[in-house]
Amino acid sequence: MRQARWQVFNEPFTLQELYVPLKAQPLDRNGDVDNTQSSIDLETWAHHLLNNASKQDQVFFVQAGPGRGKSVFCCIFANKIREQLCPVWIPIFIRLRDIPVLQKSFEDTLRGAISADFIKNDNGWLTDKNTRFLFFLDGFDELLMEGRTSGGLEQFLRQVSQFQKDCISPEMGHRVIVTGRPLALQGVERALPQNLERVKILPMGEEERAQWFEKWETLTRKDTAQQFLDFLQNDQCPERLKGSENEIGLAQEPLLLYLLAAMHRDRKLNLEAFAGAEGSKAKVLIYQKSLDWVLTKQRPDLLNRDLTELETDALYRVLTEAGLCVIQSGGECASIRMIEERLKTDDEAKELLEAAQARLKENPLRNALAAFYLQAGRKGEGSVEFAHKSFSEFLCAERIRQAIEDWTHKGRRNKFEVSDDQFHWQIYDLLGSPILTEEIIEYLFELLQSSKGFQPVVLFTRLHGFYLRWCDHEFMDCDPTQNLPQKKMLQLQGLELLTKLRSVDIYAGLNVLILLFKLHAATQHPDYPNMLKDAPTADILFYPCGEPDTDEFE
Repeated sequence: MRQARWQVFNEPFTLQELYVPLKAQPLDRNGDVDNTQSSIDLETWAHHLLNNASKQDQVFFVQAGPGRGKSVFCCIFANKIREQLCPVWIPIFIRLRDIPVLQKSFEDTLRGAISADFIKNDNGWLTDKNTRFLFFLDGFDELLMEGRTSGGLEQFLRQVSQFQKDCISPEMGHRVIVTGRPLALQGVERALPQNLERVKILPMGEEERAQWFEKWETLTRKDTAQQFLDFLQNDQCPERLKGSENEIGLAQEPLLLYLLAAMHRDRKLNLEAFAGAEGSKAKVLIYQKSLDWVLTKQRPDLLNRDLTELETDALYRVLTEAGLCVIQSGGECASIRMIEERLKTDDEAKELLEAAQARLKENPLRNALAAFYLQAGRKGEGSVEFAHKSFSEFLCAERIRQAIEDWTHKGRRNKFEVSDDQFHWQIYDLLGSPILTEEIIEYLFELLQSSKGFQPVVLFTRLHGFYLRWCDHEFMDCDPTQNLPQKKMLQLQGLELLTKLRSVDIYAGLNVLILLFKLHAATQHPDYPNMLKDAPTADILFYPCGEPDTDEFE
């Protein structure tokens, strides 16, 4: 069999050369730490369950936050199974975001997700007693199937649970490993099957980081690795970055540890940049510096010439638009056509890409996206996905920040540059889908905290006005030629993203509701002193049902 190798971004080394086995903590059925068990090596745990006949009916569930190594573990472990145990065990890796429809049985869902001739031509492929499959179902939080919000997740878990119970029979000895973010389980905890064997991936400890630094030293230079280690151990390095007994550091997450090391190696990271940066601010700063590093590092190769500052800004907007498209598409994948459509109104980006096309005689947008850690999407050559979900989430937040600044900016005669009609459409255009996740909100408000063009009171006033009109169904019940939810629905359907009119309207209103609640809370929260220093609490008080003890209360 061909050796599977995954390059680390644009580095000359592969993922296998940098990968370090991770620790995991067993959890009970409620997702709480199982205090009767100690932390264990994740691969050792998986091997043990794989070979333990008494665990034959158990579904392995691995959970962790973004950047902790869930997908990488699946890829590395699946490849080791392929190299060491095949054909006794045959690994099959499935990205759950690639499953568009949940079939009546898990077997049919698998058949639709795996495009292999031996499955299509053999109805008994799961009941051959001489063949055992190990299914890796990666990204439970990225399920795109129809019915996700109406019982689809619970139904999927029940199917997986029943399938694993059926595998006790001599004809079916298969096993299933599911990964996902813990947030995806909120709201379905009571519906979780009894036969889930759950663990959570732990942050990298001293042992894992020591192994990682040994590998980094081998792949770079000894002095490079030591200088980065000194950087992390410096007293001026923020705890949010290096970690402490009371706080998990960003350098304890495999993806961000690599980014920090690579930027430090290229002299794009120093202690002065993180002075006073704690909490989520440090994380946002890392992503900002990462993007600046990529733009600076790769732009000469991108278009075969140095770019002006204006052109760099245009490329940055290309990335933020790509991030928005990926999130609006429901996962990590977006079509090139969707990104192109959204860039049609950005004159500077269009001019840059058209000039590049005239010189390179090929699709400049593909080149631009390929240079910034995007890769061919799972939906074919016409789509792209970010190397990691966190990139798209941060860039989506950056795109919304740009819009918010525009919404609050006034021009001549003290009039908004974005009129009310344009404002209402942009809300549906940007927020008419399930887009404001917990992570995106965190990034967004940290970006607004440091934004010089953000006016919280003005934003609150405009959003509140939209909210009141939305509550009266004004945007749904208007003239069909001016129906904004319908316009957005048709736009998405034209890009083969299936959605319903009512869904678009509900998501737009709920996302505005989230922003209003967040603004209300931020006026009373010490984490946002700069953002709200000129916004008295009395000017940002949100009552979703109207102010109590008044005529407007409903």
